[in-house]
Amino acid sequence: PILQTDIWRYAALYHLGGYYADADCSLGPHGWDAQLAGAASFVVGAERARAFPPRPVKFAQWFFGSQKQHVILKWILRAILKGRGTLVE
Repeated sequence: PILQTDIWRYAALYHLGGYYADADCSLGPHGWDAQLAGAASFVVGAERARAFPPRPVKFAQWFFGSQKQHVILKWILRAILKGRGTLVE
């Protein structure tokens, strides 16, 4: 389910731009590539469950960053407001 805090995160980044990270996030073994992030207009964390057989990589909401008024966040907010509650249809 989509929580109010999730909607707030998406809306805040849509209007202001910037980065969001959960308080318990940490950088992976390769750290943060500020040069790459500076060239990107949208970045998102990815995760893969450690399972057998391997599962596909999922985009995560615990870390993401965006330029102000990015089309991806606009699409996410529209999907939520239309009552879909999910990006997979």
